[in-house]
Amino acid sequence: ATPAANDFSFPSGHTQNAVGTYGSIARFTKYKWLRIVGIVLAVLIPISRLYLGVHTPLDVGVSFVIGTVLVLIMYPLIKKTDESRGFSALFSVFAPC
Repeated sequence: ATPAANDFSFPSGHTQNAVGTYGSIARFTKYKWLRIVGIVLAVLIPISRLYLGVHTPLDVGVSFVIGTVLVLIMYPLIKKTDESRGFSALFSVFAPC
């Protein structure tokens, strides 16, 4: 059996990462099937955290809100960068010299 959430579980990092990552993929893609997959994963992963009993509803709910807000805030910024310099400009920091 999985132990109940009683340690440092606030907020749920798994939930926040899932919503941020898969929510961003859903927001930025032009493919409908990928958007659906992203949304489904962004919803099912937080539910799995509750089902497994490793987080409380508050942990998951706050993380879901944080992830969603970050996706919504970052979208216009990334869209503007993409239009002005190209999306690859965001990742130029990682390019080898």
